[in-house]
Amino acid sequence: MPDPNIQGLVEGLFAPDRAYECGRRLNLEDLAPSALPYLLAAMRDPRVTSGVTLDNGFLNYQAPLISISGLLGKSGSPEAAAPLLDLLNHPEARVREHIGMCLAELAQPNCIEAVTQLLASDDREVRQWAMCGIGHAVNGKLAAPEFLQAIWPCLVPLLRLEDRFGFGYAPKLVAQIDAVSAASILLDAKVLSLDNPLLERVIEALNESQIPIPHEILLPLIAQLEPVAHEHPRDSQLAEALLAYARNPDAGTESRLRGFLHSSSESLQAGSAKALASFYGIEDQHSKLCDLENEKGIAALTDAERNYFTASIYYYEIMNGGPWQYIGNSTADYHVQIIEGLRAIGAHNTAQVLVELGRVFGPSGPSANRGLRNDQADAFTEQQAGAIGCLYEEFPSAGENIEMLLDLYAAANAADFPHCK
Repeated sequence: MPDPNIQGLVEGLFAPDRAYECGRRLNLEDLAPSALPYLLAAMRDPRVTSGVTLDNGFLNYQAPLISISGLLGKSGSPEAAAPLLDLLNHPEARVREHIGMCLAELAQPNCIEAVTQLLASDDREVRQWAMCGIGHAVNGKLAAPEFLQAIWPCLVPLLRLEDRFGFGYAPKLVAQIDAVSAASILLDAKVLSLDNPLLERVIEALNESQIPIPHEILLPLIAQLEPVAHEHPRDSQLAEALLAYARNPDAGTESRLRGFLHSSSESLQAGSAKALASFYGIEDQHSKLCDLENEKGIAALTDAERNYFTASIYYYEIMNGGPWQYIGNSTADYHVQIIEGLRAIGAHNTAQVLVELGRVFGPSGPSANRGLRNDQADAFTEQQAGAIGCLYEEFPSAGENIEMLLDLYAAANAADFPHCK
């Protein structure tokens, strides 16, 4: 029997004022499989081709063709492939790239031939979007094993080909799909080489897949990177190599990692601190503590974990959107605890800036209630608003590498991070 709810949502994809919400509900409520007959019918609707691109040439993601094809890609049904295959010759290049991603995300046996051709394309944009789709399929556990088995050899030649935005999908996909077979390929001297523009992503893929890099390969690589680590991306490549070293240590690991804390590259300083935390068994602490706080509240964290959590959420909030975003979001509910956290990790000057921000609100500081705090900010005078702008002309304070200080604090207090091991 027809489902009027799903039918209404699919029809809403053709209405500009409803398209976003209808697409969101079909996606978030996992209705795409049930909606498949309606989506396939919608692809035959004459209205589906309208408004595909914006005036600036970019895709209109609210356009019916784009939103419906995206939902078909998430359906996991081989039936969804036919209308997508028909669109691979669309006159708009951006549409072709999007459809290629949808086919790769669908990841069914009848997509193999088309996706194989996309991965062999001379156009790196086409290759990149196809790999992006495969990544969605792998992460969503929707890909057919037959598809992955056929596609894996097509990814291997891409391990040394730079993509436009530096995402480096190929190494990660090769390792995710078949870590056992990937190990020898990713450890090959031609792949794990300074000549490879995807070197950082190769090491990252090895790390994420828990594939240790033997010392006879890793130590010479670190030695090659060290003299050029003041340059980007060599600093990031070396930072990733140091994480691999921390996970597969020898007697000299800790002292070597600490030596890189004095690098002229802040990225390498942070990378070496992250490696030290890993050396002491602490990894992914930011995400783990955020999840724990979200699930059980801040009281579930130890004192050391709370210091790390509050200092880190403040740092990333400011880096993402500045002081006004901090004030407006729930992060500032922890204003007092953040100051304590910053001082605990050794970021005293950065903590003092936050103290000064609190004084702009008056003697009692910002309210711990988000709504009341926003009312306070809305009532600021031009002078108060200007004072906050001046405080954050430089962030973080000079000489305070917050990412390094956070991970050094975790390493020094590893026993007090029970939720991060």
